[in-house]
Amino acid sequence: MSEHSLRDVGTRALLYHRMFHLTPETDPRWGEMNPAQLLAHLADAMRLAFKEGEVITADEDAQFAKQRREWIHEWPWPEGKAKAPPEGFLTAPTDWESDRASLHELIERFAQTSETDLAGSHPLFGTMTPEDWDVLMYKHLHHHLRQFGV
Repeated sequence: MSEHSLRDVGTRALLYHRMFHLTPETDPRWGEMNPAQLLAHLADAMRLAFKEGEVITADEDAQFAKQRREWIHEWPWPEGKAKAPPEGFLTAPTDWESDRASLHELIERFAQTSETDLAGSHPLFGTMTPEDWDVLMYKHLHHHLRQFGV
C-alpha cells in the first residue's frame, strides 16, 4: 500500500473533506473543466479501475506505458500539461449532489475491491499492478482537487 492509499480510511476522509469544499462555483486554478465536469471525469477515471465503461485506447497505444512507473509513482504531475484519454470523459455531469455522491461511492468501492478484481491495464499507462491503480487513483483525485484549490 502506498503512502497515500484509497484503502486507508484516513486518506479517504481527507479527500471527502476536500470534496465537500468543492462547489459548482469553484474556479479552477488551471485547465478548462468546471467543477461539474470534474466530478464526472473523476468518476469515469475510477470506473476504469473496475473494468467498466468503454475502453477506446488499445494497450499497444498506451501513450505513457514506457514511463508508467515514473508517471504514477515518482514524478509530480504538472498543472494542465497532460491530457486524459477519451475514456476519462464519457459521462456528462447531471445533478451536483448526486454526481458527488456517485464519486464518493466509487471511492468507497475502490477501497473495498479486491486487488485481483482491478483492471489489468489503463488507456495511458498500459499494464497496471494493483499498487499502480492505488497510487494512480489517489494522485488523480489529489491533482484535480488541487486544480480547484481544495
